[in-house]
Amino acid sequence: MSTDRHPNHGGLRGASWLAFYWSQFWFAPSRLHTLGLLRLCFGFTLVLRITGATGLFRIDSIAAQFPDRTLWPVRQMLDTFHAPYAWLEWLPLPTPFWFGRLEEILLALSLLLTVGLGTRLVAPLTATLFSYLFFLSQWNYYHHLLLFVPVLWILAIWPSGRTFSLDALLRPRQLPDPTGTLLPLRLLQVLVCLIYLCTFLWKLNEGWLSGRIMTLFVETGTMQGPFAPWLNRLGSQTLSLGTLAIEGFLPLGLLFRPTRRWAILAGLVLHVSIDATMRVNTYSYQMMVLYLAFIHSECGATVVLFDGDCGICRRSRRWANLCDVWCRLTWVNFRDPQLRDQLPRLTDEQLQRTMWVITPAGRLLPGFTGWRYLLQSFPLTFIPSFLLFLPPLGWLGNRLYQWIAARRRIVCEVPLPAPQERVWRDTLRLTGDAIRSPTGSVPTVNPAPKHSGPTPPSSVVRQCLRQLTLAAGVALLIGLPLRSLLQRDARFGWGMFGENTRYLVVYEWVFADGSRQPHFPNGTLRGMAAKVAPRQPESAFADSAQRSRRTRYGLGAIRHWIRQYQGHLFPQRPAGAVAIEARLFYAINEPLVIHQSLAFRDPLFDELTTIDGTGDGIPSPVERLSFPLSANKTDRPNVPSP
Repeated sequence: MSTDRHPNHGGLRGASWLAFYWSQFWFAPSRLHTLGLLRLCFGFTLVLRITGATGLFRIDSIAAQFPDRTLWPVRQMLDTFHAPYAWLEWLPLPTPFWFGRLEEILLALSLLLTVGLGTRLVAPLTATLFSYLFFLSQWNYYHHLLLFVPVLWILAIWPSGRTFSLDALLRPRQLPDPTGTLLPLRLLQVLVCLIYLCTFLWKLNEGWLSGRIMTLFVETGTMQGPFAPWLNRLGSQTLSLGTLAIEGFLPLGLLFRPTRRWAILAGLVLHVSIDATMRVNTYSYQMMVLYLAFIHSECGATVVLFDGDCGICRRSRRWANLCDVWCRLTWVNFRDPQLRDQLPRLTDEQLQRTMWVITPAGRLLPGFTGWRYLLQSFPLTFIPSFLLFLPPLGWLGNRLYQWIAARRRIVCEVPLPAPQERVWRDTLRLTGDAIRSPTGSVPTVNPAPKHSGPTPPSSVVRQCLRQLTLAAGVALLIGLPLRSLLQRDARFGWGMFGENTRYLVVYEWVFADGSRQPHFPNGTLRGMAAKVAPRQPESAFADSAQRSRRTRYGLGAIRHWIRQYQGHLFPQRPAGAVAIEARLFYAINEPLVIHQSLAFRDPLFDELTTIDGTGDGIPSPVERLSFPLSANKTDRPNVPSP
C-alpha cells in the first residue's frame, strides 16, 4: 500500500519540511483498491449483522433471519417511551410497521453496497439510514453498531465503488481512474488505533490486572459456547493479562511497518478467541476487516520477477494467482527484452538463480524470503506463514529452495505478454538504479514539489476544504474516546468491557416536609424503566437469589440513564413531591454487597423484591442522585471505591 511510501523532501527545511510531510502523510496520492476492498468486506459484515448470522460461540446453531428483527432494540418500545438526544428531537419517530420496512430497506442497501452496484448513491443512503436508526433512541449504544457509523460515512464520502464492484465491471470506461488520496485510509487507521488504545486504558484497573474480571465473566455466563472451556484452562489471570498485552501492543504495532504483520496476527488471534467465546455480534469481524486499511497494497503493486522459461516458475505462478484473491501481485518475466531496461540492476546470474519479489516500498526479497512475503500477502496463508519465521523452518526453507532452484528444468515456453497496468511500473521505478542488498530498503525518487508560481485560488480552496475535513475527522475520532475516559461513560467511546459494573437503583419521592415515599415502577412506567436502563440488565448476586443489574458502559453511563428516567418521572410526581431521589448501589468488577434492607419492584419482574441487609464483606459504594435539585448528594461508605 502506498501508505509505506515516503517521498524525498528534496532539501526542504523547517516549517516547509513539516508542512510537506504532513501533507504527504494525509493526502498523498493513492489508488482506491483498498477502499473498494474495505467496502466489499465491511458491507458483507453489515449483512451478517442484519441477518444475525454471527458468533462462533454458537457455531452449532447459527441461523439467519432476513432481516434479524432484534438488530435494533428500540423497535419494541417505539409506541411507549421515546427519549431522543436533545439535539435530535426533530427526528420523526416511525411506527413499528414502518420501522420494520426501514430494516428491510437497510438489508437491501447493504447487499447493494457489498456488491458495489450504484455505489455513489447506495453508500450515502446506507450511511444515512443506518445513522437514523442508530440515533433514534438514546439507549441504543451497542459499540459494534456505533463502529458502523463512522466507517459507513467514510465509505460514502470517498469513492469506494471504483474497484471490486459491479460498477467497475459493468462500466469500466465510464468510471475514472481509481486514484484518490490517503485521507480515508488514514482516518480508518486512526480509528482502529484509538479503539485499541482507549480499550487498553479503560482496562488498566484491579479487576483486569488480577484476572478477577474473567472469573466474573464465567460466573455470569458471559463466556459461553463449545470453545469457552478450552480458553478457561489457561486460567483467568492468564487470559486477562494476555488480553491487556495484545491490546496494549496493537496501537503501536499497527503503526510501524516492521511490527505490523505481527500486530495483525495478534489481533486476529484475539478477535477470533473473543468471537468464539462471547456474544459480541460483529465487533470482531469489523475490527479484522479494518486491518485492510494497514495491509492491502494497490492491485498489482507487488512485483515478482520470475523466469518465464522455467516450468516450475510458471506452475508456481498459476498456483499463486489462485491464492491472490486481492490481486496484489504482478508477475514479470525478466527474460522479456522490452522490460529488461526497467528492471533493477540485478545480474542475469542473480535473476536466473532465484526469484525476486519487489515490495510496494521498493524492498528486494530473494527466493525463500520472497515466497514467505507472498504467503503473507494471501488471506488463506497469512496465519500459517508465520511458522516460516521459526529458526529451524527458516533455515530449512532456504536450503530447500536452493536445492529445487538448482535442479529445475528449462522448458523453453513462449513468455506471457507483460501486463499493461501502470502500478507495477511505479514499483520498479522505486528501486532506482543502484544494486540493492536482498533486505535493503530503497529510497524513493519522487522529488518534492517545486513552487513555480502563485497557487491558483481554486487550489487554495481545495486545500482548505481538505484540511477542514481532516481536522473535523480527527477531532471527532479523538474527542469521543477522551470524553468516555474522563466521564467513565463508554456509550460513545471505545471502552469495551473495561468496567463490568453491577448495580441496583432504588427510587424515592421526596416531599416538602422531608418525608419520603418509595417509587415502585409498574405498568407502563415499569416497561419504560426497563427500556431506559443500560444494556445487559439481568445478573444474579453471587450465591444469592437477590437480583442486580449489570452493564459494561461505565458508571457515568448509569448516572446518565438515572437522570433521564428521573426527568421523565418528575412531571408525573405525586402531590407535594419536590424531588425524586435515586440510591445507586454499584460495584466495579466485584460482587455487589449491600448492607441495607431494601424493598423495590424490579423492572424486569412483576413481583416486589426485597433484600435483607447482610453484614458480610465490605459494602459497595452508594450514590444519591436527586432531581431536580441543583446539586446531587453523595453518600459513600467509608471504603475505597473499587
